[in-house]
Amino acid sequence: MVEIKNISKSFQQKDGVIKALDDVNLSISKGDIVGIIGTSGAGKSTLIRCLNLLEKPDEGEIIINGNDLTKLDARDLQNERKKIGMIFQHINLFSSKTVYENIALPLRFAGESRHEIKRKVLDLLDLVGLKDKANEYPSSLSGGQKQRVAIARSLVTEPYFLLCDEATSALDPINTNSILQLLGEINQKLGLTILLITHEMDVVKSICNQIAIIEKGKIISHGSLDEIYDESQKNESINSLLHSNSLNMPLEFTRKIKNEFTEGLHPLLEIQLNGNVKFEAILKLLLNTFKIPHTILKADVEYFGKANFGQILIQLKGNVTENDSLIHYLSSNNVNHSIKGYA
Repeated sequence: MVEIKNISKSFQQKDGVIKALDDVNLSISKGDIVGIIGTSGAGKSTLIRCLNLLEKPDEGEIIINGNDLTKLDARDLQNERKKIGMIFQHINLFSSKTVYENIALPLRFAGESRHEIKRKVLDLLDLVGLKDKANEYPSSLSGGQKQRVAIARSLVTEPYFLLCDEATSALDPINTNSILQLLGEINQKLGLTILLITHEMDVVKSICNQIAIIEKGKIISHGSLDEIYDESQKNESINSLLHSNSLNMPLEFTRKIKNEFTEGLHPLLEIQLNGNVKFEAILKLLLNTFKIPHTILKADVEYFGKANFGQILIQLKGNVTENDSLIHYLSSNNVNHSIKGYA
């Protein structure tokens, strides 16, 4: 269990004092994968550095497994930090050391036996899928492989809490998905609590079971993805952040959009799936209930348990009465939708 209580942190700058964190409170349960998301400068990185006291908060408490880190002396804090793994955006591997040596380094500093080091390092190389790379140097690895080495090194001291500071932002989409999948597997196999700092909503949606949104140094929302999406309907700041990667209409149709209906053109209907309606239910309405001819131009849908999130862009090809009846039904049942134009 991790409890962040009333954490504040300010920095003195040339033009005055900047308050990076302002009375932040957050609870993280054991085994959770929590994503903290916010725009640049919102306070994400300061918060994660305060969690292991790389930055000391001006006030507040950081309680991990019952210990308030802000009240520990230097020796006890050093021991606690060994149980908090950290992965950074910039992968700080030693270029002159092999993959094996990079992972083993924290254990050597801790005075572990050679036999114990070998056992732990080989087990972790197997876990991150790099057993065949043990004797290679970082220069021969891809970006994704380097991050896997960094993850293995962060796990070698058997932490109970893993902090990830923009750990995938320097990777391409394929390596990003691979690293996120690995973190999910680590969470399941080791029961490890993970905190992800990111500005990418796709990262949060892919593996986190809890989300906290930070804005101007304050946590403005915290909960499951379903709960955050519900809250976004009432909060423009949250809604804007969650839909920062909103669906774009295909170029060939944007050229044809008119500001009002023109005879011979069909409405382009965008439906937002915010957890309260299923993609399959929309298809059923089109095919069975209203029986409207249509073309699905684009669907960006993700499944989280029984809930669907994303957007659908549909070209309705029924007559005016048929199309209007569907649109009226969506409005009456609080399904978020809009007409993006006509084509």
